[in-house]
Amino acid sequence: MKWCFFWLAGISIFFVEAADYCLIQEDFVKFGKKELYETEKKQDLQTLQKKIKNFRVCVVEDLENPQFALFMPIEDLSKLSLYLPTTRNEGPLRGQNLLETSLSFSLFSLHRVLEKASLHPENLEKMRPYWVYLLYDVTPGYEDFLEQHLEKIAYKNRDSAYCWKVWKTLLGADVPKLLLCVGFATKEEMKEAEVENLFQESTFREVLRGKKQGWGRVVSDFMTSGAK
Repeated sequence: MKWCFFWLAGISIFFVEAADYCLIQEDFVKFGKKELYETEKKQDLQTLQKKIKNFRVCVVEDLENPQFALFMPIEDLSKLSLYLPTTRNEGPLRGQNLLETSLSFSLFSLHRVLEKASLHPENLEKMRPYWVYLLYDVTPGYEDFLEQHLEKIAYKNRDSAYCWKVWKTLLGADVPKLLLCVGFATKEEMKEAEVENLFQESTFREVLRGKKQGWGRVVSDFMTSGAK
C-alpha cells in the first residue's frame, strides 16, 4: 500500500499563529474492502483523538467512487506530524496494519480556508450533509482573480439559503488548486443543483487548467465534527 506524503518540517513558524488551516487526507479504498476500511478507520481516528488535543475530523464518502476524504482542522502546524499515519499493529503483517491492507493509497494536502469566498460554512457539515465538490486547477498567476470572483459570488448570495466552503491548496499539489464544497440537505437537491451556473464558471473557465467534480456524503458516525 502506498502512502504519499509531503514534508512540512521547518515551515510551521510562518503559519502557527493562524487556525484556518486544514489537512485533507484522501483514502482510496480497494475493491471489496470498504467494510474493513470503515471498521479500522474508526479505530485509527480514536487513536488520533487520544494523541491530539482538540482533535476534530469530518469524514466525507465519495458517492461515485470507493474513496473517502478526511477534513482535519489544524490549530498548530508544528504538530502536523502527529496527524500522519503510524503503524498500530505488529506481528505477521510486518508493519502493515489492517487499515493499510484495505487501501490502494492515500494522499495528503494542506489547505487554508478562504473565509470571504465561503458562504454560511457553519451549516455545511451538520445541516447540509450532501456535498457537491469542485476542485479547480488554476493557471499560475490567476489565483487572486479566481478568489476575488468567488468572493463576489458569496457576497451576492449572502442572503440566500446556499452554503459552501472554499479551501486553497498550500502544499500537496503541483499546480494552484481551489476546493469548493457546496452543501445540500438531501441527495435529490444535490443531484439537481446546477453549481456551474451558481459560480458562473463560464466567466473564468479560460483560467482553469483542469477541473474535477463529484458528489459526497458526510459520514456522521465516524467521529467528531470539524471541517474547518
